[in-house]
Amino acid sequence: LKANTSRFMANSLVTKIKASQIVSAAQARGIGLTAEEWQAICRNSRNVIEVFRGCNPNRVAAIERAGGLDKVHFKPGYLKDFKSLKKGPAGEYAIEATEFRKYIKDNYDMVPEGNRYRLRAKRDSSSNKPYLDRTSPVPERDAAGKPKSDNWGPWLDNHVLEGKMIGGKKYYAIKHPDQKPIVPDIDRLWYAEIGSDGRVGKSGVLKGKNWLPNDDPREVVYWNQMISKALHSITGKKIDWRGYQHGKSADYTTPHKITGEVAPGWPKRNDAGVFLIENEPIVIKVNGSLFVTDWNGLGTFMKSMEILNVKYPWAKSIVK
Repeated sequence: LKANTSRFMANSLVTKIKASQIVSAAQARGIGLTAEEWQAICRNSRNVIEVFRGCNPNRVAAIERAGGLDKVHFKPGYLKDFKSLKKGPAGEYAIEATEFRKYIKDNYDMVPEGNRYRLRAKRDSSSNKPYLDRTSPVPERDAAGKPKSDNWGPWLDNHVLEGKMIGGKKYYAIKHPDQKPIVPDIDRLWYAEIGSDGRVGKSGVLKGKNWLPNDDPREVVYWNQMISKALHSITGKKIDWRGYQHGKSADYTTPHKITGEVAPGWPKRNDAGVFLIENEPIVIKVNGSLFVTDWNGLGTFMKSMEILNVKYPWAKSIVK
């Protein structure tokens, strides 16, 4: 039954939506994956279906520039205000220099280290919230620039800054405390497993795992570790791969501010509760293969799987 379900999915991807199967390193690069990542992700896809957003090829360029997957770190959630560069050190994260100094005001010092800076937190947050709940590296500020609250954590402490001139403006590219560059992660939208009855279910199908639905931290760590092992087998290098991160998943749900309908918290919904989606490459992993489509193709594919107990989370949407 599992095999039949997998064949049905692969056939639907090829015949119903004309999705392209990734069969070469060049095609993998087009969706922002190195050849090694492509192979490792495919190896860890038995009885699994997964959907993630394609990445910019600049991601691969940044990894190559650093010297390989063992020489980079993947973007953690606390870098939410940093943007991936399109020029200069493309694929690395930076903020324009003037804006960055405003960003860290009163919370971090920039300590010179040769031609770089080391960030030092001036203090810890005095918030009563648990440390791991304070995911922002700076407090949110009001229009006058004053902190709204102290719900933040000193996540940028000890990180390294490198000045970069891009388009006549100075930027600060941020690096991990060990000075390795930080490159984009992979935004996973949907994950499920094929059960023994051939139907599709959320995480928890794996024997002995009592995981919450899609994107339970334990489940994400599990797959990152499995891909790390596959990368070690492929490259012979010890790689701590943390490419899958949280956020933007189908099970991060919130009520709509007007209609009250509970649905994924990303992307943005308009006043009528309809998702406004910018079209982009979407990657679907099915039992050993990767296929590329877009948001329209994803909707058609999910619709074709309703017989397998699948409900499309972004059914009310406008794809631009």
